[in-house]
Order: sequence, then C-alpha cells, then structure tokens
Amino acid sequence: GSAYDLASVFMLAYPYGYPKVMSSYYFEDSNEGPPGEPVHGQDGELRCGVGQPWVCEHRRPSIANMVAWRRAAAQEEAIKGWTSDGERLAFCRGKSACVALNMSPTPWSARLEVS
Repeated sequence: GSAYDLASVFMLAYPYGYPKVMSSYYFEDSNEGPPGEPVHGQDGELRCGVGQPWVCEHRRPSIANMVAWRRAAAQEEAIKGWTSDGERLAFCRGKSACVALNMSPTPWSARLEVS
C-alpha cells in the first residue's frame, strides 16, 4: 500500500547506503513459499498485480520512477529539508532533484527554494 510505496520512495531519495528495491508474491500463510510459476510467462506476459501470484512492487510508478530520480540526484547531499506534523516531508538533493512525501490523507503542496 501507500506506506510501503512512500517508504520505498524515501529510501531511494535519501542519500544513505545502498538501496535495494524488493518485489514479492502474494501469500495467505506465513509458511507458504514462492509461487510455482515464474514472474514472466513463456510469451513474456507478466504475472504481476491483482489476481496474479506476484506483487511486483518494483513496477509501481512511484517506485520505478525513483530509480531514474536517484541517478539524476547522483552524489548530491540532502538540502533544504522541510517537515510538518510527522506526516509530511520534503527535501532536495542539489538544485534539480526535489521530493515531497505526504502520508496524510489531506492534499499538500510544498515550495522548496534551491540556490
């Protein structure tokens, strides 16, 4: 859900460590192993998402797009951070890679100035 996606976006946005984007499968019992069928079928079709055995979180736009964002941010440090009430966070890495995260159900916009 959204908490997982926001945590993944933060992990990819913040310049710390080496991030790993995980993907998983659906299960009903904690003792279940992975599905018996691969993520890709013989004709290349994906078996991801609702009604399929694989979740494929790495394909969610909010996560997949952050990989390119992280590359664009390169080695820039986090600057000009802003937070509000523990549910909102925004910061930039350099002059052109900014991110705003909102865990609140209320829409929010942030204005970040970079110099």
